[in-house]
Amino acid sequence: MNINQDIIDDNIANNNKFWKSFHDSIKLPYSSYNEKFGHYSYDEWLNFIHGDKEFQTCLNLIFDNSPVLISEFPIAFVGSANTILTNFRLFIIHEKILHIIPLSELTLYEEQQSLFSSRCHVEYGKNEKTLIKLKKWMLPKYINDAKDSKDYEELNDIQNDLLKLKYDNKEIDKEFSIPKISFLADAVELESNAKSKDEWVKIFDNTVDYEKDEFKQKITIKSRKSIEHDMTDVGAVIGTAMKSYTNVLDSVNAGVRYVHLTPRYVESPEVKALVIDLEYTGNDWIFFREGSMIILADDDRFQLTPRETDTDVHGGGKVDETLYYKIDSKDFQKISKSIKIQIQITGQKGKVEFSLSNKQMKILKDFDSALFNKQYISLFGIDPFTIFNKQSESKPEISEVINIEKELEKLKGLLDKGLITQEDYDAKKKELLGL
Repeated sequence: MNINQDIIDDNIANNNKFWKSFHDSIKLPYSSYNEKFGHYSYDEWLNFIHGDKEFQTCLNLIFDNSPVLISEFPIAFVGSANTILTNFRLFIIHEKILHIIPLSELTLYEEQQSLFSSRCHVEYGKNEKTLIKLKKWMLPKYINDAKDSKDYEELNDIQNDLLKLKYDNKEIDKEFSIPKISFLADAVELESNAKSKDEWVKIFDNTVDYEKDEFKQKITIKSRKSIEHDMTDVGAVIGTAMKSYTNVLDSVNAGVRYVHLTPRYVESPEVKALVIDLEYTGNDWIFFREGSMIILADDDRFQLTPRETDTDVHGGGKVDETLYYKIDSKDFQKISKSIKIQIQITGQKGKVEFSLSNKQMKILKDFDSALFNKQYISLFGIDPFTIFNKQSESKPEISEVINIEKELEKLKGLLDKGLITQEDYDAKKKELLGL
């Protein structure tokens, strides 16, 4: 292999060039990450990778064993098969042996079926052929798409030679200085341990508010921005089945004005919980506190139960209702990383359904980036373990305990104003009294 330091400097990527190229590549049509992550910003993409241990393991197949071309980037991986594909090479661990296969030397990659099993046969090499048989494998489509790409077609002879470089070549390692990609070091700014508390606060200043109540020993981290849904907009209510003649009233006739959803984390000696706050203003007979929130995030479905914290009834039958829905931290991370999110919020006599825009989804992603950054939350005395793992069961707060007498007074007031029927009043009264 006839190389020199100038060739290495001109063709081998360092940290900054690799991570920038990797982010740009996710927008390409033949990247398997395009559909799900193509809209991610640079920081969002890096934060996602940092949180995916299986992805990190596959990336390290490359980083630990071989330099990377400036124009080379991963386009697909299968963690269960210990396989990662770049636009130029295929990396496979099979029977504890790492195979680094330039696509120019890949002569066979196809499924072979027998009477009792199926295997993927992989053959590579120019002069001396190597055949491996995989029990788990990557779809051939990704490899074919990579070979059909313009990047692959434009590879020159020098670059094809550099694709064969490995870090275990002692003569080359000794003679030349070859960059090595360190996993996210120098790439994810948010993981720098050198930052002071003020620097961390500045990074997330537009994302979250931090509060500490010394008397209650309570820490709160709350998103500065909320997902706002205007329910008075007819076009904003999706797939509604709320018809007045079925005793489930139409949301527009209900005079509902808005719903705000805001993610929040609370930690105290009594409670450690990640929640989604709901602030609602509208006609009191909808009673979101009697329903649930269903979130459809890509192929996942999450159902959350509301807990009431405060309700105020005003003249004209208007009500301000504040609720929260407790959510598991792992579920929240799944939702925040989704590319399509739909939400349905139901009440006693109504519901609203809407899809989140990219701008609204970014509110969840930004909060996720702050809350699940171990260095940042540790600065405020929060143990990352309590967030990254299942939160502890909380004791009921005073605000969660229903004051039956007060509730009955509210219901009687609504009955007197003609806003609910006698039947509604009697049914709710029985429920409150446990009859």
